[in-house]
Amino acid sequence: MRQLAHFNTLGNIKIIRDFWQNKLTKIQKTPTETYAETSHVLAKAGLMENLHLLYDNPENQVHIIILKRDMVDIAWSMLNRFDFSILGATLLFYLHQDYKNIIIKPDIIEKLGLYGNILWYINEMYTRAAYYQLLYQDIPNLHFHEATLKEIISEEGAKHLLNKLALPTNERITIPGKLNEQTVFLYNESNKKELQHLCSQIAIDYIKLAQQYIQSGQSLGEPMALRQRFRDSGYEWED
Repeated sequence: MRQLAHFNTLGNIKIIRDFWQNKLTKIQKTPTETYAETSHVLAKAGLMENLHLLYDNPENQVHIIILKRDMVDIAWSMLNRFDFSILGATLLFYLHQDYKNIIIKPDIIEKLGLYGNILWYINEMYTRAAYYQLLYQDIPNLHFHEATLKEIISEEGAKHLLNKLALPTNERITIPGKLNEQTVFLYNESNKKELQHLCSQIAIDYIKLAQQYIQSGQSLGEPMALRQRFRDSGYEWED
């Protein structure tokens, strides 16, 4: 988990690069033809900044799935699972607006408390998805696919996604049951209506915001302004 904290504070520093060098080198040495990484934590801890360790080899085809879901459904689930209720867990497993290396400034939602933490996170992640799509759009063996949760839980939708990933779908696809389905809701319909109202007020153009971030010379991998502030405070920067 320290990789997530380091990356979202300081960027793609040596400890992050070493972690991914070790992990991705081991993956490429395994005999299997296909490897899938599903950890949402690692996706926020420098994985995207170190994908060159995979796509530099032209024999590798790298696929990134951007999984989308209705914002209200995401926020409602997170609220009832207390995902953002404990600061330590938020810092270690998700993201928090107090991290210095972020794209969306939290000022528009900082007065919303727990709701604000959740909505900032959702929109930060969607903006990061757009950011990486723009950043890597010219790499021929790196492919981005957008899919919705509603689509891929059906046999037809799952098969469509697997086809895009160039994976075999000759056999019948079995969709597993909802093993992690939420059954206990500790917040009420009034809370849900509040979330619905707040979500309806959010209209962020993720591509435009990501373009502005890139064009301003900023980078999640190399937050140079942060490093300079570190030096200006009297500390030596060690990468």
